[in-house]
Amino acid sequence: MGKRKYIIAVAVAIIVVVAGIYCYVEHREKEIIINFDEKGEIIFPERSSRDDDMEWAKTIVNYQEKAAEMFKNDAVGGKTPQETLDLFVEALKVGDTDLASRYFVVSKQEQMAKELLRIQTDGYLGDMVEDLLTVQESGYLSDGSFRYVILGDDKVVVLIFDLILNEEKSVWKIKSL
Repeated sequence: MGKRKYIIAVAVAIIVVVAGIYCYVEHREKEIIINFDEKGEIIFPERSSRDDDMEWAKTIVNYQEKAAEMFKNDAVGGKTPQETLDLFVEALKVGDTDLASRYFVVSKQEQMAKELLRIQTDGYLGDMVEDLLTVQESGYLSDGSFRYVILGDDKVVVLIFDLILNEEKSVWKIKSL
């Protein structure tokens, strides 16, 4: 009888441990890794058929909160739009496309890192720097938004790019280029 009770106790203990591990793995907070598409919008994970509406809504909110936290904590940039532009150009001059991409808003950094590397590989980084040094017009669009305009020789707009202020860190970020 004693051996049988021992075997049952061990079996029950194993079942409890396995069930505990299963519950932990299924219900623990998973690290949220945010990815953005080419428009800078969050790429949400595929909705599982097991997710009920409340679980899915929590997932969406968690992703949005994580993205907002990323934006809020991004401190790479200048204290003025001009300083951010100057830092961006300096990074491009030395060929540091990774650093240059960090002057963009968080949602554009990965995309711009690839784009700037492609421009560098194609041999056009110097041309880009020259263009950026010829900014002819600029101005505030609102309190937290600034626009630069590059005009061609014929006074036609060649490039427009906008910067926005990360008010949390008081740094200017390139929104579009």
